[in-house]
Amino acid sequence: MRLDVPSAATLLAMSLLVSPDVHATPDDDDAPTSAHAAPSAPATPVAARVPDREEVSPTDPAPEAVDDHSRGYPWRGRLEGDGVRLEASDSVHLVEAEAERGFHWGTRALVGLVERAAARVAHEAPSAFGPVRLHVGELSKRGGGNIPGHSSHENGRDVDLGFYMLDAEKHPYEPPRFLNVRRSGRSGHERQPLRFDDERNFLLIRALIEDPETTVQHAFVHRSVRRRLMSTARRMGASPVLLEQIERVVIAPGVSHPHRNHFHVRIYCPSEDAGVRERRRRCRDRGPWWPWLPEAHPWRRYLVPLPGLNEHFDFTRPEPAEESRGRRRRARAD
Repeated sequence: MRLDVPSAATLLAMSLLVSPDVHATPDDDDAPTSAHAAPSAPATPVAARVPDREEVSPTDPAPEAVDDHSRGYPWRGRLEGDGVRLEASDSVHLVEAEAERGFHWGTRALVGLVERAAARVAHEAPSAFGPVRLHVGELSKRGGGNIPGHSSHENGRDVDLGFYMLDAEKHPYEPPRFLNVRRSGRSGHERQPLRFDDERNFLLIRALIEDPETTVQHAFVHRSVRRRLMSTARRMGASPVLLEQIERVVIAPGVSHPHRNHFHVRIYCPSEDAGVRERRRRCRDRGPWWPWLPEAHPWRRYLVPLPGLNEHFDFTRPEPAEESRGRRRRARAD
């Protein structure tokens, strides 16, 4: 048999097409490429801002035929079929949207969740001083994979959501970047005092947890912010079930990046991607598994009874867990 051996020139050309491995780093407030640390600029009152879809859309056009499949883990995966691009709207503001990075791609489940939650907050807590918009940082890049500044966000199921903030007159305020919040609820913004908007941030978490189409697994945030959310939830009359859900879904991450300036939200694998038979192409999660997962979701086979929720949710498992053996690991939040 005669084998065709590629020439030296062909081999050289092929080598130039191979990109080196990129090791993503944990989120860092000081990382210049992250949405958490855009160059300092004066914050802008909501009333003075006019949303413009053309200005904030990345230059790379979205595909006409939507095909999105989440593969692998959030920290080691890909977004097959490009994914769906999140667009700016009257209730969604994309942080650093004009940057070349444009990492606003996700699964339909995640993009739809963000749009619905933002619209619900704007409807339930409108302002007479302008639109109430959710600040959205990065999701995934088109096609998924590693992105600088994160050790996850690889398969279209993670999104960074900035806090709703209030100015000194208690009007909604849109800072140009994510801002750290102290235990007092105040932000260290250099130009004017800003405060964590307790009501709207609680409404956001409630909208995410109660979404009828997509199930949130985690909302990572600093423990002091978590305490404020729980206090606000009780003050606003949240039901015992919702309080228990917030207790479990909203958790403090590790020390590598404490998430003082945003919520890092992660959703479960979509049912159709979790049920793929071919292991290499399957979407994968690690527990815990919440009992409000849809009845048809494959992860329901991992359910175990949870104190405080047994009376309100069905913990019936369709079949014995086959892959739940092995050492449990802490979820990655970066």
